[in-house]
Amino acid sequence: MCDACDSDEPFRPREAISPEIIEAARAIERAMPGEPVPETAWAVFFNQASGSITWPHYQRMRTSFAAAFAAPPAARLARLKRRTRTINCEEVL
Repeated sequence: MCDACDSDEPFRPREAISPEIIEAARAIERAMPGEPVPETAWAVFFNQASGSITWPHYQRMRTSFAAAFAAPPAARLARLKRRTRTINCEEVL
């Protein structure tokens, strides 16, 4: 075992990345100029598979992920605007 595994700090699991952020990151990356990132590299990046990622692909994915992660509030607002249901309040006597 390495020294990092001998920590006295408790393990804290990370929150899973939402599918909306993953899709947004991939959409941003597809819109970028240059060679697109292969599907297998995305699986490795999001810990869905093991493997390696080339440095240029990693840079593209990291840039697009950071942009997507910064964008969720706007994405949530867009989803709220698409809702067709309304809330009806009734007076309580």
